[in-house]
Amino acid sequence: MPNKSESKEREFLHAFQSRDFGHAALFGCALFREGHMDHRSALAMIVSLLHAGLIEEANGLGELFICLTASHRWPQGLLKLLLGKAESSDLVALAENEQQQCQFHFYLAHHLLLNGEVKAAAQEFATCTKQYSGECWEQRLAPIHFSLCVRPYSQTNWVLTSTEMDGLKCEVRQIYRQENEPDPLEGCLNAFESRDFMSVVQVTRERIRNGHLSTRTMLMLITSLQHLGEIWEVESLSEQFLEHSAGHPFPNALLRLLLGKADTSEVLGMAKTDHDRCTVHFYAASRNLYLEDMEGAKTEFEACFATKAECREMRFAKSHYELVKQIE
Repeated sequence: MPNKSESKEREFLHAFQSRDFGHAALFGCALFREGHMDHRSALAMIVSLLHAGLIEEANGLGELFICLTASHRWPQGLLKLLLGKAESSDLVALAENEQQQCQFHFYLAHHLLLNGEVKAAAQEFATCTKQYSGECWEQRLAPIHFSLCVRPYSQTNWVLTSTEMDGLKCEVRQIYRQENEPDPLEGCLNAFESRDFMSVVQVTRERIRNGHLSTRTMLMLITSLQHLGEIWEVESLSEQFLEHSAGHPFPNALLRLLLGKADTSEVLGMAKTDHDRCTVHFYAASRNLYLEDMEGAKTEFEACFATKAECREMRFAKSHYELVKQIE
């Protein structure tokens, strides 16, 4: 028998498929609280909130999802597209296979529909449905969601009661801590930047227990444990982390680099942007610091700075470089 989380996920995906966007958003909140929100569910959650008219809530939760998918360029790009933070021409160039191309057309269709471009949205849904030989979840949904373009919204199926709507707003705002409550992920990032490795370990352990196992969380935890000399725990976690990231070549390569299972040149060959290259050099430097190879660490930090990337890893590098200077 399916467990409660599987049942909730089925309810959520069924509501989204049948265009019951209000209730899909409600079910999505329950999934997120229990730590069962993958990339597909996150995208469906944002689409649902936008269609339910909760623009502020969608933007707030979307910013959190964008942060959580920082090491996964494709789902992060789709999230940015939905929220109007990325151009479709930039995103389509990132699609690496037919499934991603199909996903691009599906979420672009929703973005256009939400912005009143009904005819253009209909074309994108049609492309998603007909153009690709493979089959993915979004391709199965496209003919159903296409009906949103050929007749006015029939909101009777998915408009929530005022009580349900207020409850949904409260749920979403609680998730992304709109009421000035500190975001533990942001606190973790700040702790890692300031080299407070003990705090990083405490926060990331809690996040992992709650199901938030992002690549950046894994990389920060491994780096912090290495700096603290907790090598046994690094070894016990490495297999789990590598298995978890196996379907994502670049994040998996970063983990292997940090664990001494890949060369810097190999991982650099997979980097596609200055941000990627900055990230590779930063974790290569972190590996050299752990090995007490200060010259190697210095070289990698300087290569990181040379990318001039504007990203969190650049901030990490500028702070962690102080560890080299202190020994010099």
